[in-house]
Formats: sequence, C-alpha cells, structure tokens
Amino acid sequence: MRLPAIPLHPHIIQVALAHLSDGARFVSHQVCTVDLLLTYYSVTAVQIKNAELIAHCVYRKMTAFDMVSANHRYEILRTDFSALY
Repeated sequence: MRLPAIPLHPHIIQVALAHLSDGARFVSHQVCTVDLLLTYYSVTAVQIKNAELIAHCVYRKMTAFDMVSANHRYEILRTDFSALY
C-alpha cells in the first residue's frame, strides 16, 4: 500500500459521475425493475464500464500510462464510491 494513496485520474471521476448521472436521469423517466437498475446503474456496472475503458485505453493521457510510476490510477475501487456519491 502506498502512502499517501494514489488518487483517481480526474477523467475517471468525470466519466463515472456522468455514468451515474445518466442512470439517475433514466430512472426518473422510466419504469425500472431492480434487475435493470443493478445491471446498468450500480457500482458494479460503473466498475465494469471502467474496466472496459481501461482495456481500450480510452481515458485521457492513458497511452503513456505506467502503473508502477503513475501519479494517478485508472481503476475505480469500491472504496472510491463514497467520494463519488
């Protein structure tokens, strides 16, 4: 564990908040089932989307990303969601 902890890259926070916001707008206009909410707008759904974006190097400045020496991280952890909400 590194102290202080490595913060999330600002673009990850921006994308995650947009994902959560899209879910909130969708829910307010639709009749939703619990399964639908858990599939598309849960913490797990945001983490899955985050992993897909990492795999395709979509986040800003990710082409030169080196996990060992990076000053930001790209993977959203469960512990990050309290700050996002």
